[in-house]
Amino acid sequence: MPLALLLLQLTVILIVARLSGQLLRAFGQPMVIGEMAAGMLLGPAVFGAMFPEGHAQLFPAASLPGLSSLAMIGVVLFMFIVGAELRSPGGMGAQLRAAGWVGLSSMALPMLLGLAIAPVLHPALAPAGVAFWPFALFLGVALSIAAFRCSRASSRTAA
Repeated sequence: MPLALLLLQLTVILIVARLSGQLLRAFGQPMVIGEMAAGMLLGPAVFGAMFPEGHAQLFPAASLPGLSSLAMIGVVLFMFIVGAELRSPGGMGAQLRAAGWVGLSSMALPMLLGLAIAPVLHPALAPAGVAFWPFALFLGVALSIAAFRCSRASSRTAA
């Protein structure tokens, strides 16, 4: 049964990703944007919120480690292909500058987004007695660290 469930999960994911990719392609977006949107649509935020029983049946908690491992293999293979096809006309210096900007923005952007959303989240989530700025800075730093850890884990698996 676990293999049948995994194949069903993969089938649903691939079909929804393909349809979402083609839909956004019709609006002039790259297919990969639709494929990423499919991941959000099938996740707990949309599918799980709208149809919790269906989501729990299609993606039971016990099946998620296997699906996650398979997804990680897919990311590693994708990054390998991207790395193998990477050609920089500006040489290594241009690649290092680009990598530096990506690294900086992968931490600065989540920090700014955390600071921007803090006024909305502070009244609902901050424990009693925690002032706004410590909460906002904690939120920004937590998002930056999470983004850095994700980008670091991706670069480690791609190498």
